[in-house]
Amino acid sequence: MRTAKITLAVAALSLLLAAPASADVNLTCMVTAVEKRDNAVITAWDTFSTSMRTALETRRDSLKSAWADANRATRRASIKNAWKTFRNSRKSAWKTRRSSIRSAWTTFNSERKACGAQSADESGTQAQDLSVE
Repeated sequence: MRTAKITLAVAALSLLLAAPASADVNLTCMVTAVEKRDNAVITAWDTFSTSMRTALETRRDSLKSAWADANRATRRASIKNAWKTFRNSRKSAWKTRRSSIRSAWTTFNSERKACGAQSADESGTQAQDLSVE
């Protein structure tokens, strides 16, 4: 059974490698489109990382101040507010990251078509950029 699967996989790979590349694809255009897409994805992750760091530092500082408050009522309100602010910041960071990555892929798909790459050699891979949530 395992040998049959391997043989089938090798046969499928051979067919893919033997398939002629489309002469209509502008390869330089595709290289540029890929670089532009991946730079945008990297920027989205960098922005997300910065936003999360800021949210965590703000939470830390707010909780430290809250725990230094001797008044129980104001301390509890401050702690609750610190966590609420953190949750909202975290949610916003994820939403911005997701939106930026989707935008990068939408632009890439348009540019890919303009480059003449009609087959979706990278279709289905967008989910990998969006999956870490």
